[in-house]
Amino acid sequence: MNMLMMENLNVLSAAGITPAKGQYSQLSLAIAKIVKEGAAVMAGETVAGVLKLSTTAQVSAGTDDATAITPLKLAQKLANYLGQATETVFGWMKISTQAQINAGTDDATAITPKKLASWFSTTFGQATETVSGIAKIATQAQMIAGTDDSTIVTPKKLAAWMDPWAMQPIGVPIPLFNNLAGAAIPSSTKEYRYITLTASDPYNAGVLVNETVSGSFPLVVASAVISLAGSPMNGQTVSLINTEQRLLRGSMVPGQLLQDALQSITGSMSYASVNGATGAFAFNRVGQGATYDGANAVGTVTFDASLVARTAAETRAKSVGVVYFMRIK
Repeated sequence: MNMLMMENLNVLSAAGITPAKGQYSQLSLAIAKIVKEGAAVMAGETVAGVLKLSTTAQVSAGTDDATAITPLKLAQKLANYLGQATETVFGWMKISTQAQINAGTDDATAITPKKLASWFSTTFGQATETVSGIAKIATQAQMIAGTDDSTIVTPKKLAAWMDPWAMQPIGVPIPLFNNLAGAAIPSSTKEYRYITLTASDPYNAGVLVNETVSGSFPLVVASAVISLAGSPMNGQTVSLINTEQRLLRGSMVPGQLLQDALQSITGSMSYASVNGATGAFAFNRVGQGATYDGANAVGTVTFDASLVARTAAETRAKSVGVVYFMRIK
C-alpha cells in the first residue's frame, strides 16, 4: 500500500466511511461530509477560514460583514455611489491639464499647486507703471533709501518712514527742548540712530567710545569717537558741544575749535590833574592834593567793565540752553 492510498483511507476514516471495493465516490462523499459537519470554519476578522462571495444586493446594502466583494461588484458599487463632484455634491474629479487652467473655462476638474504656479508665472509678471502684475512688499531699508522702484509700500512702513527723525540728514546737529512735555527724543531702537552731543549720556551707550573731557568752565573741551557698524560716520571724532556749552558758527574750517575771547580794547588818557573818573574808569583819591602831575601821583586809576556792562566768567551772547542731537546712521 503506497502513501497516496494511505492518505485516502485516512480521509474516509475521518468521515466515518468504511472503504468498499467497486465504489468510486467514497472520497468525495467523505470530503463533503467533513465540510458539512464543521471540519472547515467560516473566516472572520481573527480566524482564517472559508468565505462566500457577496451578492450585488449585499454590496449595495452595505450591511453584510461575512462575505467577500469581488472587484466587479466593488466597481459597480463605486460607480453608483460616487459621481462627478460639483459645487454641492461630493464625488470624484479629474486633474486639470495645463491647457485647461490657462484657458480658465473648465469648471469640473481640479487644479494642482504645480500647474497653478506655472499659470501664475506665465500670466502675471513683475508689475510696472504700465503693466499689471505681481510685486513684493518693500523693506524698511528700501523705504528709507528711496531708490527702489519695483516694490510696494505698506501703511506701517510708510508711517515709520514719515517719522520726522527718519527724515533728518546725517551729521547735522539738531537742537531740542527735551525739557518740555511732548518734545520726544529720537528712538534708539529704529533703523536710524542718533547720539546726544553730551558726555556720559546713557543714550549714547554702545555707539560712542574714547570719550574725553578736559578743562574747567568755561574752557571745557569734550569729545568722543563714533563706533557703530553701518554708520558712514563710524570712527569719526565728534565734539560734545552740550557738555562744552559751545555755540555753533559758520566757518571755512568745519570742526575747528575756538575758545571764548574778547575783542581787544585799547585807549589812552592824558591829564594834568585827576579829581574823579566816569564810565569804566574809577579813581581812588588818596590825600587832599591828589594829582597826576608827573611828580606826586597819590591816586589810583582802575578799569572795570562791570561798572557799565553785564559781566560773567565767560564772554557770551544772549542765549537759551538746548540739547543737541545728531544723526549718525
